Amino acid sequence: MKTTVTREARMLTKYAVVGASGVVVYLGLVWLLARAGWAPLLATILGYLAGATWQFVLNRHLTFRAFDRHIGHQAGTYGVVMVVNFVLTVAVVAFGVHVLRLSTFAANLLQLPVTFPTAYLANRYLTFGPGIAARVRALVRRPTDGGGS
Repeated sequence: MKTTVTREARMLTKYAVVGASGVVVYLGLVWLLARAGWAPLLATILGYLAGATWQFVLNRHLTFRAFDRHIGHQAGTYGVVMVVNFVLTVAVVAFGVHVLRLSTFAANLLQLPVTFPTAYLANRYLTFGPGIAARVRALVRRPTDGGGS
């Protein structure tokens, strides 16, 4: 049991470090592009995509060492997880700003304890695990009881 907990803690730590490095790539590229005169929205989009791609590659190779599924399938699942997590982020930030009357920055901090574990679990078990289709099939598959129906 201790080995499983230690392994999971190591993966979670690696995931957090990879996530932080992705933020550095994202913000660094946004800063560089903004200094080069790029439009802010375009700089933000390109920076976000670069950071997300960086995180995907590092999580695939370093955090989860997940090579059982084709990279295209993993990338597709990763995209779904990113969209779901983005919607969750917007919902929590909106709640923080409009209901709790927090600043935008504080509301963004509030979303972290919600979105980080959600993204970790989704990427751990779906993106870099057996995938969404396999999980859904496992949920709807009925166990056989060994007898006739």
